[in-house]
Amino acid sequence: MTAEKTLNLIKQIGFYVENKPNAFGLFHLCWLAATVLAILFALKFYNKKMLNVTYTITAIVMIIGEVYKQIILSFNQTGNFKYQWYYFPMQFCSTPIYTFALCAILRKGKLYDWLSVYNGVYCLFAGFTVLMLPDTVYSYYLGVCVLSMLHHVLMVIVGAIALK
Repeated sequence: MTAEKTLNLIKQIGFYVENKPNAFGLFHLCWLAATVLAILFALKFYNKKMLNVTYTITAIVMIIGEVYKQIILSFNQTGNFKYQWYYFPMQFCSTPIYTFALCAILRKGKLYDWLSVYNGVYCLFAGFTVLMLPDTVYSYYLGVCVLSMLHHVLMVIVGAIALK
């Protein structure tokens, strides 16, 4: 497959758009509204038994999203594979991928409790920060934008129920 064909394929599966979303545009406001509704729903119907299932499902969704993002952004400019080290999945907002997965595996105890507090405090702070100032996560690949917003919405939801 040529570099041009690869780039066209990446643009298709990444849902490339000519104009990336703007902060406080329709795309952003819809995600903010969905976040508020999801938090209200999660806090109303949440029970302690659901937290482990929530950690498991959220970790799986975030891992799949991270793999997708890595593929799209590694072919991003030229159509040739060039791994972008600054997109490495151990950035600030990627830590919940690891802590959620650990909480899904661990039994209740000190480490689980510490990670849950970290998940609650950190995820609420970092998730809300990105949701309020999303320009740094918006790109011309709409698929990456959707997954980034979903990632941060999940951080906020899990953070809220982890502290409940």
